[in-house]
Amino acid sequence: IETYEIGSEDKRSLAIRELDLSKVKLVKLGDSRERRKNLKKGKRVCLDAKILWALLNNQHLIPEHWKKEKDGETPIIFFDGTELLAFRDRPYILGLSWDGSEWSLTDWLEEAREGHHLSAVIELD
Repeated sequence: IETYEIGSEDKRSLAIRELDLSKVKLVKLGDSRERRKNLKKGKRVCLDAKILWALLNNQHLIPEHWKKEKDGETPIIFFDGTELLAFRDRPYILGLSWDGSEWSLTDWLEEAREGHHLSAVIELD
């Protein structure tokens, strides 16, 4: 059994108490290096694991368009606001995946994550 600990969290996402899901954007942040660079720009708040868990436990709230296939593949929606560390401090990111009938939790080794998957973010003004 894999055990995780929190490696880092986006404090701006942790401060969210109410969220209008119509304001959440699903964006491609690129591969591991591109993603880190994009996240440091500071214009986006990546949603965190607490929001993922709230949605997983209330799947009726998840917007229908999140299920749509992009480029022939159903996307995994990642919540980059929380990075978990596992064996040998390897970073993992949690996400939601649609299997055709329900959403499920997935975890990906951050460095192996493919660039076509999406991240749930809100844009700052």
